[in-house]
Amino acid sequence: MLPAPDLSTLPPLVQELVLLLGLDATMALVRRWRYMRLYVPARPAPDHPISLAIGPDAARCLADWLRDEKFREHLDVPGCADALRAVRDAAILEAASTGTTNDLVARFGVSRRTVFYAKERAAATPAEAPLFDLFSLSL
Repeated sequence: MLPAPDLSTLPPLVQELVLLLGLDATMALVRRWRYMRLYVPARPAPDHPISLAIGPDAARCLADWLRDEKFREHLDVPGCADALRAVRDAAILEAASTGTTNDLVARFGVSRRTVFYAKERAAATPAEAPLFDLFSLSL
């Protein structure tokens, strides 16, 4: 199971998909087809790429939802770069306790710098928060 990103940072369509399909299936869909227009058949076969990526039940649910709620057969899949990075960083941090940096690089297919940045972002203190957060405080 994937670590959950802050759902409020996701695009509204992706928030809807998380409620419909669950976080794991939605993130698999986003990872595989991000920024693409995806044709979803009315009845995806078990060996259809969508069924293989998110599971046959989720694929059927997605097809029904698109046709019944949205009256279409295509889905424009958002990129969700921030959410995917947050999920990846959380997985890296979870695995960091049992592996070396080189192990993490090999496992996640990222650079050493990416592993270090993930650790730095996790260790950031509120004093290092961006300035725009300071202006959201009410006096």
